[in-house]
Amino acid sequence: MNFTDAIVQFIVNTRLEEIPSPVIIRAKELVLDCAGVMIAGSMHPAISCITELIEEMGGIRQASVVAKGMRTNAYLAALANGTMAHVLDYDDTSRSMRDGHPTAPVLPAVLALGEREGVSGKRILEAYVLGSEVEMKIGASVIPAHADKGWHTTGTLGSLGAAAGAAKILELDADQTRVAIGIATSEAAGIIQNFGTMTKSFHAGAAAQHGIIAALLAQKGFTASNDALEGRAGFYDVLCDGGADKVAKISECLGTPYDLAFPGVDIKRYPCCSSAHCAIEGVLQLVQEHDLSFEAVESIRVGVSYKVPNVLVYRSPETDLEARSSMHFCLAVAFLDRKVTAEQFTERKLADPRVHDLMRRVEMYIHPDLQTKESLAHEFTLVTVCLRGRTEYSVKIEKGRGSVSAPLEGTEIIDKYKQCAQGLLTKENIERSLEMIQDFEDLADVKELMTTLSS
Repeated sequence: MNFTDAIVQFIVNTRLEEIPSPVIIRAKELVLDCAGVMIAGSMHPAISCITELIEEMGGIRQASVVAKGMRTNAYLAALANGTMAHVLDYDDTSRSMRDGHPTAPVLPAVLALGEREGVSGKRILEAYVLGSEVEMKIGASVIPAHADKGWHTTGTLGSLGAAAGAAKILELDADQTRVAIGIATSEAAGIIQNFGTMTKSFHAGAAAQHGIIAALLAQKGFTASNDALEGRAGFYDVLCDGGADKVAKISECLGTPYDLAFPGVDIKRYPCCSSAHCAIEGVLQLVQEHDLSFEAVESIRVGVSYKVPNVLVYRSPETDLEARSSMHFCLAVAFLDRKVTAEQFTERKLADPRVHDLMRRVEMYIHPDLQTKESLAHEFTLVTVCLRGRTEYSVKIEKGRGSVSAPLEGTEIIDKYKQCAQGLLTKENIERSLEMIQDFEDLADVKELMTTLSS
């Protein structure tokens, strides 16, 4: 059995009842977290561009656009909601996807198509878990080569995961599911060069949209290669410089264990690129332990993995999106405000002279022990604050809060959801949506949840 056959059989034959309870519990936490960041992201100017386009294009009212009080066809709703989920860079990440974002492409796809089809919460959970498992297991077989080439895994792997989840919602048979995966391999896209722009979050929305289109076309009899993943000019050879040699092992591991359980998925504590999170925690720890003052700082040196400078590319960001991909900005605001929250990524903060002054004192370098692909297995961040007078304070951070090594508690995830939704949904709808997601298996029709999230 080749890898595509293994994926197809896994998607078609697996039922929610066979998925371990801890995986379902974690899945509901991730659904709640993604719903919250979708709501919070709905007010970003990038989303206004998309909703304006949706209004111009029209469409059958099949699915809801979160927090916007509007409905459109399923694939445009998935585009909008997927972009919302990623635009604040506050959504979950996966080590198997090289810190790509597993939920932002898959969940909006299965929610929008599920609303169109009138499916239950149980069916949504089932499709979300399977779609996430497919994208992360494929990710584990192509990392780090795929990301090192400059592909944004949220867009590439996310298209495959969204197609898998959408195929499950439509209950496609094995041949149709194989076609959906084949179509999605040609739709897989997204380049790291677009980090710091609206297009980065569009990668997630487009992946969600791609998954729906792939599944719907497959349902109608469209065709695609049976070997679109492993073939001579397929996904592995074209986008990943090979890697199909790892497929046999990965195909045996589908669901054993589920990636949602191990190696797990991180829930973000800070609304910025995850590559900055350990450094943020290091700065916060040193500032609080030693009560450091802005005036006393000569430099903040940050030793990171070779991969980090490729994604945190902005030394002097000019927009909130650039700031989310800027080690210099994130550490400056962490030091000055002793916190990093969504409210700091603003034009006012970007124009603050003290922020600019401190950004110039931040130095990011590749740590000597983190210069190779092999070093990814023991990645860390070393933060050193150098004061005038040659006093230095250093701390080594291996995993930040929210990671699987130091996970957020259930109450913290709920608090994050409420903070994201505050002022955008009514208090009543915040509580109702929270209850529906916590009891997702009992929800008869997902339209009830989506109506609550969109009104």
